[in-house]
Amino acid sequence: MSPGQLAAQHPQLLTCLFSLLGATATEAVTAERIETLACEILCELLGPGPVGQDLQQERLAVEAAMGALLALRDLALTPGAQGTGVARCAASIASALAQRDTEAVCGNAAAPVPAANGAISNGTAAVAVSGQHVLPLAELMLHLVARPERAVCESAVEYFLMVNTLPTDERHPQMVGPLYLSLLQPLMKGRACYAQQFVSWNEEVDDDEEAFHRFRDQSLSELLETVYLMTGTTYLSSIQDSINSAQSWQQAEAALYCLKAVARPVKNHVTNTAYQHAAQTSELLMALFTDLCSPQGRAAAYLSSPYTCATAASLIGAYAPWFDVTPAAPLEGALRLLLHALGFPYSWHAAAGAFKALCMRCASRLSSAPLLQGLASVADGAIAPVPQAGQVAAYVPMPLEDRQAVVEGLARVATLLPVQDVLDNALNLQQPHLARTQSIITHGSTTAARGGAAAKQLLQ
Repeated sequence: MSPGQLAAQHPQLLTCLFSLLGATATEAVTAERIETLACEILCELLGPGPVGQDLQQERLAVEAAMGALLALRDLALTPGAQGTGVARCAASIASALAQRDTEAVCGNAAAPVPAANGAISNGTAAVAVSGQHVLPLAELMLHLVARPERAVCESAVEYFLMVNTLPTDERHPQMVGPLYLSLLQPLMKGRACYAQQFVSWNEEVDDDEEAFHRFRDQSLSELLETVYLMTGTTYLSSIQDSINSAQSWQQAEAALYCLKAVARPVKNHVTNTAYQHAAQTSELLMALFTDLCSPQGRAAAYLSSPYTCATAASLIGAYAPWFDVTPAAPLEGALRLLLHALGFPYSWHAAAGAFKALCMRCASRLSSAPLLQGLASVADGAIAPVPQAGQVAAYVPMPLEDRQAVVEGLARVATLLPVQDVLDNALNLQQPHLARTQSIITHGSTTAARGGAAAKQLLQ
């Protein structure tokens, strides 16, 4: 049954369901269950589904639901646990409404409504949108995204994504750039950030590592990409401002993550000469990476954090194609940063993958024997430290996959050296590994040494 049909046959049902959001009960658990169940029913009824024949009735039912949702504004914005449940429900229901009738949510003056088969009808069956709830609902959703609870923001994501499915010229003017510009700061300085008191995942008790990364890499990254597409160079300028004004590694890391999240569209814009702002985008990207890859840069000040290092390494890896086609890109600075990141277990994987990607793509620009030797000498400290004289090689904790990635990157560069340098440099790359093997053969005289961790590692 569609919302319009439901409103006609049971006019009080939706009102009653909305009244259960935020309702109190003798036991808190009971109230939470009632609220959750009411929210699930409302999302099912008001989300994508059947549409009645009376299109005006359908539109009026959706707008009535928007009004009922806005009546919960004060409850949804109540700080702390008291408002969390209602906030999450409000965000979920708004997202469901946006999926059912995007035009009503975006406020087009004469928007078509869904046809009976679920498709959007053309202008011949258009039903006017009143628009009275469009901006208040958008304002509420911006407030909900700014709440500290991740679950609330996660529930709100679909609303903003669905709004962006409607052509910009069919939306309310404020539902285009202004809406997403207002969304940028709460996401960058709130939802994308590690907690300010965060030290490490081993010590974290208020958050879960898997849930944190799942939200950032799925829901948040998709929303950030939409924000970038709607705000363009303003997005990149905001990242630059956030890095320059960062007061903690958490803030700097979040800004770098927001740049990584939009790597795909940014790279497309930079290489697309038909894109109106290609030159400005390229300039901003160059400035951001020059700062990041310079020891004196503002972002570099926070690379003592393994979490900032991991994100910076992932960022460089994501933009490896840009380094390849941009001769002025700070390639050597980026490689120095990645070698630094190899010093932190948390950033091993990201740094090794990005190092290989840069070497593979930019090998022709690195084909200098002294440069290769310099890179290898630093990398060897992490992937194959030479044993001290008279001692057995120590175990290297870095995973085999990551050590191989670094070696493969260096080997790719070696293949493009002048012919007379290839053999010598290939031998130099092997030397640390051979020295470790020789130390075990020579000094691993005991059964324990022969079967030790380093010996087993060499057999992998």
